[in-house]
Amino acid sequence: MIFASRLRSAPRLTLLNLTDNVPGHVPPIDGLAAATAERGTVYVVDNGAGTILALDTSGWPEGTVFVGEPSDNSNPLVGTLNLFTGQITPLGNTFVSPKGMLFVPAGDE
Repeated sequence: MIFASRLRSAPRLTLLNLTDNVPGHVPPIDGLAAATAERGTVYVVDNGAGTILALDTSGWPEGTVFVGEPSDNSNPLVGTLNLFTGQITPLGNTFVSPKGMLFVPAGDE
């Protein structure tokens, strides 16, 4: 994952190598949503199942980053991303192929 900062002056790019629950794996992320409030819902498009799932984010703090890993590598999952280490912690592997994600703060649903 590549992050960009100081875009108006001296642009800087930072690389964050990602890993998941499979050692040596390079996860193909195909969806990302950041919690902009302490309570809300992450909507996940499960392209492989043809469904949209709603995940309650109660218990995760504002700023939590949720990612989707599609079935491209036979390890489909939705998890949280540690922005310091690049480690993805799965929330559950009940997805066929999660593709898109959207966070909606509580009260805006």
